[in-house]
Amino acid sequence: MKNRVSLKDINQRKVYLSVVIPTRNRLREISELCRSLKQLIIPVMTEFIFVDQSTIDGVDDIVGSLVFAGNNTRVKYYKLDTVGLSKALNFGIKKSRGEIIIITNDDCVVDKYWIYNIFNYFNRNEDVVCLFGKVLPYKKTFKPSYICPSTNVKNRKLTKCEPCNIWKNFSGGGNLSFRKRYYYKTSGFKPWLGVGSFANCAEDQDFAIALLIKGYKVAYDPKIRVWHNRWMTKKEYSRLFNRYNFGTYVCYSYHLLKGVRVKDFYYVDEFMKRFKKDIKKAIVSSFRDIRIHRYTWLGLFLRIWNFRFQILGNFFGYYYYYKERFLKGNN
Repeated sequence: MKNRVSLKDINQRKVYLSVVIPTRNRLREISELCRSLKQLIIPVMTEFIFVDQSTIDGVDDIVGSLVFAGNNTRVKYYKLDTVGLSKALNFGIKKSRGEIIIITNDDCVVDKYWIYNIFNYFNRNEDVVCLFGKVLPYKKTFKPSYICPSTNVKNRKLTKCEPCNIWKNFSGGGNLSFRKRYYYKTSGFKPWLGVGSFANCAEDQDFAIALLIKGYKVAYDPKIRVWHNRWMTKKEYSRLFNRYNFGTYVCYSYHLLKGVRVKDFYYVDEFMKRFKKDIKKAIVSSFRDIRIHRYTWLGLFLRIWNFRFQILGNFFGYYYYYKERFLKGNN
């Protein structure tokens, strides 16, 4: 490929890759991550940017002990008083100097070839702007009732250039990389999305959708691997799943009002159409058999109860859309 850059040419530059790692109050997990970072095969000049939003001490000592072999790495540490993953990401990206931004979470452990494979992918695919990778469960627990959330183990490569269900087709922000110049063609990571915000997630999905809306290519490669170092009980996972459902609907409802309707996403209006049909069936059945009537209406109630987070997310997605329009109108 004509635009492919050789390693010899790249090594003459100051920084080519910037790894941004936000963290908050996870000393054990960030220690595990740093141990895995030391094993990385790093082909080009790379900087590691830690953005610390912790309310406890110790992260700076852990990061300070991070030493790499060779002279093609730099480590930067920033302490912030803010809260929110999106704020930390935006800060770290603006402080970065690399052409490629790589993001992982503080509770992940990375593969030895993680950076090497990302570099090779972007070097061989000049038309790809954003890249997701596989997220696997770390150290499978012996407790069968425990669940590792936010994992995605798809084994086929994928490339898209139109809006879609990001989590269903790609992966999550724990294994995300993109060309920095295209970051500035979006509004960045929205502060009302992501962990620590009102919506609590979907900052990665919103960012990828913003790129796809503009027709840029987003890809997934299973060779690019990290492990999610987090396990929880079924009850804890259920609560987390409901929060993720809420945040996802905030994101997709926001884009729906902007005229972007994703084909493989189940919107609230589709739920309501189906619900209206089920109400008609329930009314008809209630005249036929009281037993059917009782269980049919109970099923409808349970469906609404299970869908309540999506309905709330839909409402707040509309709220943030109109809030944004109002602020732009005043400016």
